[in-house]
Amino acid sequence: MWNTIANSIRRISKEVLGESKGKGPISKERWWWNDEVQTMIKAKKECFKKWQKDRNEKNFQGYKQASKEAKKAVREAKLKAYENFYDRLDSKDGEKIIYKLAKSRERRAKDISQVKCIKDIDSVVLVKEETIKERWKLYFEKLLMRNMKETLVGKKCMYLART
Repeated sequence: MWNTIANSIRRISKEVLGESKGKGPISKERWWWNDEVQTMIKAKKECFKKWQKDRNEKNFQGYKQASKEAKKAVREAKLKAYENFYDRLDSKDGEKIIYKLAKSRERRAKDISQVKCIKDIDSVVLVKEETIKERWKLYFEKLLMRNMKETLVGKKCMYLART
């Protein structure tokens, strides 16, 4: 029952208030990729496709070998990238980098399903958190009052029918 109510509230609020685009899909962390990793991954994918076509043992062994080489290339690239990163942290600008990193991690940790902006009654986009909360409050008050009136009217009709 609760899921039905929650889904109805979400559906109606999307219809009435609109929906923001928010952020795009979450991308995997690949800042450490280099050309060598890229070529190894491509080679591994080609070997996999070749193995999927005819499923023979020779192509499977080739895929396994390409996979091992790709993993090794990824491991080495990550190691090199992290060493460079730690060297930069030890430098003069290291404190700035730490604050940038903390800020970006905080942004990524926020709830993605959180509404960033909605429209008010006049279809003006609201972006400030206080105005968004006020709009939600007004919306649900209106919604609950309408439902309460319908319930009371229904009960009154049922009461009159019994007497």
